[in-house]
Amino acid sequence: MIDIENYIINSLSTGLHSVQGVFVKSEYVKNIAQFPCVLISEKSNTVYQKTSDETIENHARLMYQIDIFSNLIAGRKTQCKQIASMVDNIMSDMGFTRIMLEPIDNIEDATIYRMVARYEAIASKVIGGKNYIYRN
Repeated sequence: MIDIENYIINSLSTGLHSVQGVFVKSEYVKNIAQFPCVLISEKSNTVYQKTSDETIENHARLMYQIDIFSNLIAGRKTQCKQIASMVDNIMSDMGFTRIMLEPIDNIEDATIYRMVARYEAIASKVIGGKNYIYRN
């Protein structure tokens, strides 16, 4: 299995570090303790069959979901959009294509604004100590 999840999480954590107070998580939590919060999760990791050799996986089609949360009293939508723009730049620089970005109603707590983005790419198996990422 081709697994670059730690690379994605570290890249986003490092890139978002410049935003003061952004809390980055890689596992779902029901109640977020710190805001603004970015939740990164790998939603799909499937064999890219066009490049597989019998039983050898050479590439994987990946999808990542990025959930962005803000609890500001005023400006929470703006804050989410600013963070989403930064996430978009980082993911694009890595070779991912954004397939969606939309606000999602946060039913459990309407005082928290939430935006969700999804990104896709194809990643290679390790070649020369590195995984390569290709736009889908």
